[in-house]
Amino acid sequence: MTVRKLTLIAMTIALCSVIRFPFSYLPNITPLTTIYLLICLNIGLSEAIIIADMTIIATSVYLGMGYWVVGQLLAYSLIIFYIGCL
Repeated sequence: MTVRKLTLIAMTIALCSVIRFPFSYLPNITPLTTIYLLICLNIGLSEAIIIADMTIIATSVYLGMGYWVVGQLLAYSLIIFYIGCL
C-alpha cells in the first residue's frame, strides 16, 4: 500500500467514526451502511472491509465493547463482501 492509500483509509476511518457518534443513540438509523457501500464501489473491497471493521472497533472503545461487536463486524463484512461480488 502506498502512503496515499493509507492516508485515505485513515481519514475515512476517522470520518466514519465521527459520523457514527450522533446516530448511536437513535435506533435503526445507520447511515454508515450506505457510506461503506459507496466506499466499496469507489475504493475497493478489501479497503472497505478494513475501514468498516476499524470504524466499529474504534467506536466500540468509546461506546462500550461487548459481545455484539463481533456480530457487527461479521454483518458489515458480509454486506460489503456481497456488494463487492456484484
